[in-house]
Amino acid sequence: MAEKKVIVDVEIKATEALENLSKLKIRTSQLKDEQKILREEQKNSKPTNEEELKAYQEKEFKLAEVSQQIKHQSTLIRSYEKEIQNNIIAEKAQGD
Repeated sequence: MAEKKVIVDVEIKATEALENLSKLKIRTSQLKDEQKILREEQKNSKPTNEEELKAYQEKEFKLAEVSQQIKHQSTLIRSYEKEIQNNIIAEKAQGD
């Protein structure tokens, strides 16, 4: 009975990790699209007055923020991928 509980627990953890992984990958893709748009806007922007300069600087800040979020999401993705691998190894070990 204890073995069945452990196997079910591993399967639940793996399922949760897969769900979280897919959500993170979708969000990361959205952030990369946003980053691409911001970079393109910055590339085409040449501020000529104080107001445009302020808008340009705000976009720079937003771009840095999005880049940081992408790095964080990527770290989480690697963590979930490692967790999934460990769950698969644990499940195989229990089957032996």
